Amino acid sequence: MIVCLLFSILSAQNLEKAKIEITILHTNDHHGSLMPFDLLDQKQVGGMAARMTLIKEIQKEAAQKKGHVLILDCGDINTGNPTSDMLQAEPDVLLMNKMGYHAMAVGNHEFDLKLEALLSQQKKAHFPYLSANAVYQKTGQPIFQQKLVLSLGDMKVGIFGITPYETPYISTCGRDPEIVFLKPEEVIPGVLESLEKECDFIIAMLHIEHTQAVTIAQRFPKINLVIGGHTHLPIIHPLQIGKTLLAEAGSYGIMVGRFDLSFEDRQLQDWKYKMIGINLSKPILAPSGKIGCLPFERSLEPDPEVIEFLKPYLGETEDRLSRSIGIALDNIARNSATLELYSSSLGNLICDAIRQETNVDIALQNVGGIRSDIPKGTITPRHILQVLPFANSIFLYNIKGKELRKIFECMCSGKIGPKGMLEASGMEVQIQGNQLTSIAIEGKPLIEEKIYRVAINSFIAKGGDGYDIFSQFPSVDTGLLISNIVQKYIENQSSLSPKHEKRVVWQTPETPGNKEVEKKQGIK
Repeated sequence: MIVCLLFSILSAQNLEKAKIEITILHTNDHHGSLMPFDLLDQKQVGGMAARMTLIKEIQKEAAQKKGHVLILDCGDINTGNPTSDMLQAEPDVLLMNKMGYHAMAVGNHEFDLKLEALLSQQKKAHFPYLSANAVYQKTGQPIFQQKLVLSLGDMKVGIFGITPYETPYISTCGRDPEIVFLKPEEVIPGVLESLEKECDFIIAMLHIEHTQAVTIAQRFPKINLVIGGHTHLPIIHPLQIGKTLLAEAGSYGIMVGRFDLSFEDRQLQDWKYKMIGINLSKPILAPSGKIGCLPFERSLEPDPEVIEFLKPYLGETEDRLSRSIGIALDNIARNSATLELYSSSLGNLICDAIRQETNVDIALQNVGGIRSDIPKGTITPRHILQVLPFANSIFLYNIKGKELRKIFECMCSGKIGPKGMLEASGMEVQIQGNQLTSIAIEGKPLIEEKIYRVAINSFIAKGGDGYDIFSQFPSVDTGLLISNIVQKYIENQSSLSPKHEKRVVWQTPETPGNKEVEKKQGIK
């Protein structure tokens, strides 16, 4: 009897102090990147087939050590790749099922789909879509599951997701009157209180601006781990904010973050982190240049099961996306590195196409809606849908000159973010610092009381990027998709050269003129 009692006590002590190993793999901002693609001078990076190979290897490794693998995505699986977009990310979701994802935070670009379509997409997932702050307007009830509790060995891990509060302004369908996005700080205390009662470790998947994620980590120290998204940051070395860890894995499926966590007595004792590049041949510097470099990783062979799975999906869309619609005689670029300075050749092209199709005086397009460049050579529908992945239509307005001036004063006042800078056709705008200095229409001074016909995209018309000012004016939704207008314009032109015209010039005190940029972009 004494021996049995002693054995029971020792067994209980060993169980209590048992070590648990948990590997967390995380991705974010996938944006439909089903297939590998060329990144600058690096060939065929990313792709879900190579990611599957990596995940299978890590799952096998963990199983041999009797550890646990938790796979998370921090949102924005939608919007950015024509094949995925045409299929409403069905193959992406089904492959995430095969990979064994446990949860996904709901990003703002999930709301590029109408709510009905998004909920239909969610039903195909074997993992929950998490958002603690997206609720129905009428009832205040959550649209998605707010949190998830998983048992990993003897531990319970709690996970919750946050969607950007600004989603109505940074998504195509986020201004649905049925939906309300609450501020994160309004919902996190209640979610944390609930999770604390039953969980040993709490993970927040925050699809929000990086600075906001840092603030939340500082404000809510009971969060053990923050998985970030939205800003596309490759945080090579996780930030430590008090005892909270924070990481983010770039974008477009070219990186997978890996945490190896060691627990004893359900308490975190040690952790290691590695950012794994998916067939990156060179290190990549984070945008700030301060976060670190991604070390070279070995080549990952594509998983044959994924290749076979994707064949019917790719075949369904390939013919429509690959035909030639024109020739670019040189690169037609967004000039994304200098958005604060000059309108771009690609923005000029898009606005010219809209203006020609709608026969207006002025066409405007926000730079944040231009998502890729058109490279020199054959132009295909795939290029157009990569440049303009959002299903934005054209709205028409009759606006007095003095109101047009207010729109551009709003743009440069600091109320509108850099992605809200407007490209233009039919007008020239000069801005010095935060001051609008001149507006000309077709080379002639703006007439305050004259009514101008203006075309803009539906995203801006509905208040996107903070342009609530357009709600003051009567409008007509033409139903014409910008992507179709631009494709038609290119087909009619046959061959195109970039127009390096300074239609919108925004000079800041830090960069007056910026001659080096002008030379680089071929601006005269």
